[in-house]
Amino acid sequence: MRRTMQFAATALTLSTLFLAHANQASADAADTYPRAMRSFAPAIHGWLGEVEDYASAANAKPELLKDAALAELASRGQSIVGDLAGTEVPGTYAAAHAGLIDAIASVSAAAEAAPYGDARAFADSIADPLEKAEHHLRRIRSYALRGGRGPIELPDQPVSGN
Repeated sequence: MRRTMQFAATALTLSTLFLAHANQASADAADTYPRAMRSFAPAIHGWLGEVEDYASAANAKPELLKDAALAELASRGQSIVGDLAGTEVPGTYAAAHAGLIDAIASVSAAAEAAPYGDARAFADSIADPLEKAEHHLRRIRSYALRGGRGPIELPDQPVSGN
């Protein structure tokens, strides 16, 4: 009985050490960031599209700027910024990630201020940040879809053919 208990304790200790090491090894930014952004990027893209569509609709119907839906869009933008701000990013994509956060924060801030302005000013204020957000998101999404592999690099010189 004593030998069985010693064996069980040893096996449990070794299993715990193995699992702790395995979890630690897979928790780095290069592994988890692409997986996380693969599923989160479409939600971000959808939010950007909703804000752009809302701005277009507000141009035709300015009273939409005072609607609660715009405040909800702004709140969702701040939530996205919060989620992105707490994310560990691989070094090569840190600038794109920071740019995406800044652009989404700008769009969200413009949406919060929109009820006090006019529709044209709102559309103008989000045009540049939306473009920047789409640019950074496209780069991050491409990285995520390639499973964390870097950008595709083409040779400097043309490859000679047969």
